[in-house]
Amino acid sequence: MKIMRRIRFLMLCLLSVTLSIGAQNGKMAALKKKVAEINRTLPRELSDNVTLESIKVENGYVVQYCSGKSMYDENGKSLSRTYGEAFLEQGKNEAVRSMYAEYLEAGLGAKQVIRFKNGVTETMTFTMAELHRMLSFPSEAYSDLLLDIRRSRLALPMDTGKGMICTAFEFPKQEFMYVYEVDEYLYSIDAIQKNLNKNKYALLSEIVAGTSDLLPAVKLCVAVGYGLSMKYVGKISNKVAEMNITYKELKNCVE
Repeated sequence: MKIMRRIRFLMLCLLSVTLSIGAQNGKMAALKKKVAEINRTLPRELSDNVTLESIKVENGYVVQYCSGKSMYDENGKSLSRTYGEAFLEQGKNEAVRSMYAEYLEAGLGAKQVIRFKNGVTETMTFTMAELHRMLSFPSEAYSDLLLDIRRSRLALPMDTGKGMICTAFEFPKQEFMYVYEVDEYLYSIDAIQKNLNKNKYALLSEIVAGTSDLLPAVKLCVAVGYGLSMKYVGKISNKVAEMNITYKELKNCVE
């Protein structure tokens, strides 16, 4: 009797897996059909600088192949995006989110490949796990963080009055980073490196107490699952020290 139950259980598991694979294969076929339909409408301008040339399903990804006129805009600013900022841009767009949900149903990640006229190629890759992560946070949260950062960039460079100047905001993978230029006549980068953990936990204590100037930024980061980092760069030596606070650590502070 026990053997029969075990066989029945295994058969049900096998049926469930088979149905799941069949459903995913159906989603894949529907997606490939949609990709073929879109390809018939290409090329299409995505912006003044980037044109979508073709879309392919290959090696577990839906890949957008694009061409770019230049790596720089009319003001000489690089158009190259960091992973983290591109992630935010994609996460705030409802049409893109809907498209990525279809990719996930078909068991696929996403890539965008831009080939610029000067021969430089830029590739942005989002795995299935990263797409799942993106869709687990609301689009409004991504918009709020991007808007705040882009407004704040207008005030850069920003003198903190403590021998440090905030010169840039960067977005490494799933974290927001403040970049500081350090007056090494006042602070040694080696000393900053030595005291990183002490300063990190002092900052976390301030966030918990609600007294940190960074609290608004922390809340925006937590809303999109991002961590927070500080990069300290010596003005003379160019030595670097980095303080990294994970999303989980930030979340524990504001819950």
